[in-house]
Amino acid sequence: MAKVKVVGVTKHPKKHVRKVVAKAVEARLREVITSVAKVEKSLRDFETKYGMATESFYKRHLSGELQENMDFMEWRACKEILDDLLEEKALLEEIST
Repeated sequence: MAKVKVVGVTKHPKKHVRKVVAKAVEARLREVITSVAKVEKSLRDFETKYGMATESFYKRHLSGELQENMDFMEWRACKEILDDLLEEKALLEEIST
């Protein structure tokens, strides 16, 4: 269960509210973990296709060294989505047990 403290007035018992919120946090964490795995697979596919690590690609792409194409746009988006998902995952893990 997530470490949740109910502050303020609610018409529901605080214990019940904590349980509902904890379950929601845990459900979202499972969704994020699933999404991370999918995005990581996409990144591995791009790395294999282009023979380059994602971090290296990302730096070169941001610097303008690489010519823009649809794959590179998608690769960049996947990398940025993964960064966001990992940040969210860390937050969710911090508040769950």
